[in-house]
Amino acid sequence: AGSPPRTVVFQLHPEKCPKTCDNFVALCQSPATAKRPSSASSARDDAQPTYRGTEFHRILPGFMIQGGDFSNFDGTGGRAAPTTNEGRPTFQ
Repeated sequence: AGSPPRTVVFQLHPEKCPKTCDNFVALCQSPATAKRPSSASSARDDAQPTYRGTEFHRILPGFMIQGGDFSNFDGTGGRAAPTTNEGRPTFQ
């Protein structure tokens, strides 16, 4: 909070994981805007799947960022895109 916005560039590899890339692009292009829950204890099962309006809740410089929790805004959201481990079939 309080930091100026910065640009983050993602490189997608649809030849390796087309469903994951399609899902990411759809969440980025969604016209919906995520709305913060009214209280910390209220789960948002009705939240619109979108990245617009969400925040990065964890930043490890030079390593990774986590964000896009459109349910709870803190990384504890209970919904995620379905996955088939398409990029790493041996991943458990």
